[in-house]
Amino acid sequence: MNTLQVTTCFKREMWEFKKIFLYLPTFIAVLVLVAPAIQFMLLQDYQFNRIADTFEQAQQVPSHVDLGKIVFAIITALFMPFVLTAMVIQNYYFITCFFDERRDLSVYFWRSLPVTDSLTVAVKLVTGALLIPAIFLLAASLTLAVFLLLGALASVVMSAGYDISLWHLWGNAEIFTSLGSLWLSLLPYSLWLLPVYAWLMLASMLANKAPFLWAFLPLVILILVEALIVKSLGLSSAFFAQLLLDYLTLPMGLLEQYLQQGDSFKQASLKILFSKIELAPFLLAAGLIYLTWWLRVNRSHN
Repeated sequence: MNTLQVTTCFKREMWEFKKIFLYLPTFIAVLVLVAPAIQFMLLQDYQFNRIADTFEQAQQVPSHVDLGKIVFAIITALFMPFVLTAMVIQNYYFITCFFDERRDLSVYFWRSLPVTDSLTVAVKLVTGALLIPAIFLLAASLTLAVFLLLGALASVVMSAGYDISLWHLWGNAEIFTSLGSLWLSLLPYSLWLLPVYAWLMLASMLANKAPFLWAFLPLVILILVEALIVKSLGLSSAFFAQLLLDYLTLPMGLLEQYLQQGDSFKQASLKILFSKIELAPFLLAAGLIYLTWWLRVNRSHN
């Protein structure tokens, strides 16, 4: 394995999924920028005056108001369309990444190249787990940069035209801290959902048809069968369904606990994500990834 092989593998993924990796986040960014611009152009005079009054009131922010927390909430809301779309794209990518190359028989060509199966599996895992959300986070960050430039321009206009100074708010907004917190959450988020990604990759490798059914139908059947057994035997709860629910949900009770301990909202959010990383799911993910690699080596031409 060398650097050229690794970069070539990543370029292959970018080339095969160019539309959803590049065009889709660009489209969302344009939509997020254009929608408020159109709304701004349709404002009436009294609405402009109301905005000027709001800016004038914003000059004197009460000391008890946590401006950094408000800005973090605004940035999180701005990032949300990108993050939710990235989650959908990640699932789609993992489910189809090995199925498509076997369906169109391009697997024969790709396996003829001097690239090992282990490198191919690793590149697809990194692409789906880290590269896709990173691309969408980058698009969201660039969109935020445009809004910040517009905000700086508005501050200049308010300062020069209306004698309203907003510059002191920029120093208390903690913009870069909030942005860094969102980027730092990418790694624990990916490690937390690693078993899910590994399972979807395995389903993509196993399926000869309908990979989405291979990904979700076994889990649905297992949950339904367990529910029937629980009901028939009069048990108190379903073990597997509860285990799955506990793993895929964030313990929001910890948020209040961390906040009471003095952590900021950003610190508490990161700690909750790190609390979801456990050894057993990690070992399960490793086993599923190994099985995916074994199937690609031994049965990818079937």
